Amino acid sequence: MTTSLECPWLEVEPHGDTLDVKVTCRDILDEEATHALSTTLFRLAEEGGGRRLVLDLGAVRCMESGMVAKLVKLHRNCKAEGGGLVLSCLQPSLLEVFQTLQLTRFLNIHRPESGT
Repeated sequence: MTTSLECPWLEVEPHGDTLDVKVTCRDILDEEATHALSTTLFRLAEEGGGRRLVLDLGAVRCMESGMVAKLVKLHRNCKAEGGGLVLSCLQPSLLEVFQTLQLTRFLNIHRPESGT
């Protein structure tokens, strides 16, 4: 699989059965950014054929509700393909949004150990 992307806000690095994807966009606040990111993420999940997608959201300070909905759909698509989606490195404010929406009940969110 190639790692060249049309989306300038993603960096992709394959590692065996895992695909590490780093989002470099700090604020996902408009439809254009949501569309560019989600289109590429869905393509990566489809082409990955059962790979686990680890999405590093450490640089993201905030995102619009449409992007949150796309991540829920991406989770379902990855699961249906036999893979999975892991959200990692969420900023505390973004994690709070996911907790408030009770998305932490079914989304796999990696929380770093305290003090790391």
